[in-house]
Amino acid sequence: MGNLALIQKILGFFVVSGLLAAQWFLPKVTGAAGSFDLIQFTPWELVTALAWSPDAEILAVSAGTTIRLYDVLSGENFYSNNLGVYSHSLVFSPGGEWLAAGSRDGLIRLWPVDKGKEGFKVDAVPELVIEAHSKGVTALDFNQSGEWLVSGGNDAMARVWEIHTGALLTEIIGGTFTVPAVAFLNQSDQLAVVNGIDIRLRDPRSRSIRGSFKAGQALYSLAISLDDQLLAAGDTGNGVQFWKISQAYRSGMELYPEPLFQSSHDGRKNTFQTLVWDVAFSPDGKILASAGGDGKIVLWSVADGQVMLTFEGHQAGVTCLAFSPDGNWLATGSLDASVRFWRVK
Repeated sequence: MGNLALIQKILGFFVVSGLLAAQWFLPKVTGAAGSFDLIQFTPWELVTALAWSPDAEILAVSAGTTIRLYDVLSGENFYSNNLGVYSHSLVFSPGGEWLAAGSRDGLIRLWPVDKGKEGFKVDAVPELVIEAHSKGVTALDFNQSGEWLVSGGNDAMARVWEIHTGALLTEIIGGTFTVPAVAFLNQSDQLAVVNGIDIRLRDPRSRSIRGSFKAGQALYSLAISLDDQLLAAGDTGNGVQFWKISQAYRSGMELYPEPLFQSSHDGRKNTFQTLVWDVAFSPDGKILASAGGDGKIVLWSVADGQVMLTFEGHQAGVTCLAFSPDGNWLATGSLDASVRFWRVK
């Protein structure tokens, strides 16, 4: 089953079955960490994306068809914008000046984020709207300078945009499948593009392939450590794995590199629960967090691939997660229409 078909099946399952009843409950936590707060939305407001601002003062959340911004210090929801469509990707520029949202209508919307004496200011109307992908935007990422934005789409394309003009810099054919995840390396402008069982490192200007990785299962999510040493991926079959970027397959090599570690969630096989929706490295690079369709958040030790902690509390698949910039907190969003915050020690 293609990734697009899988995501539609997952979302359709919850809409038809009506399992997203709003509930307030205390999470069960395995390990020496805990939850300090919860944001509960209405039952049909599936949480599909979230992002911290680089200064850790704002948390952006896509719940249902609405983008909401929260002042992290006060907890105030100071901005809400109903786009009328689900957005599966939210990302702040490295300097925090821009917030970008990629949505199922194929549009990328960008808002400038200003902070004045009276607090944050974000306009209702985006300053820049890009018609990016004919079949919906799946993923976004800024490059290190914040001047470029890469998007992945259900049209099997990855495209790079110049932020100040909205112009298309380059486009890369991902393959025959949707492109569910894209990411810039943090210390160069190389791109990692996911397609099917492959991850390809691409030069955005020449579009040449600089290296590749191959998995045994269709991939869905992607993360790169801040030092550009490691690449992690989640797949559609409970799998979480990571590689050294320096060991990427290149022309002349006999074999593709084996993952350093392969671990897994325990979602029931042959169901929607086996999707690993999101993965993220902690800022210090010592932890990899994964969001599972089994409703669990697992923290893996990058040093040896062992499970450090498992957070349980969401009543449905966990779709997105993000470490706070200081690495002390992990925010997670779910198909149970909630966002939870976990203390990471």
